[in-house]
Amino acid sequence: MTISLPDMDLFVDLGIERFVGAQKGNRKIAIEIKSFGRTDRINKFYEALGQVLVYRLALMKEKIEREVWLAIPQKARQSLFETIIVQEALSHFQLNLLIFDQLNKKIVQWERF
Repeated sequence: MTISLPDMDLFVDLGIERFVGAQKGNRKIAIEIKSFGRTDRINKFYEALGQVLVYRLALMKEKIEREVWLAIPQKARQSLFETIIVQEALSHFQLNLLIFDQLNKKIVQWERF
């Protein structure tokens, strides 16, 4: 998905619709998909956090109603994303996480902070 701003275009990895229930209808979301290797993981988190916040702002400015979700591997959720500072950042910035099983290519959990 591309968000066109007056002075640049931003690309969000994937736009999809997720069914959330009959009373709420379909919820539109945008997903930033990241993998976190063994090295430099905290810097990759900083980058992902910045991207998600900028995408959220750009969508809001353009009046595009779409929630932004950060998709991360289950292993990253169980390690890096359990550290105190990352937990506090997730809560402070009210991030949405989509946790996926990289091996089986399945969504494991949706988390809101």
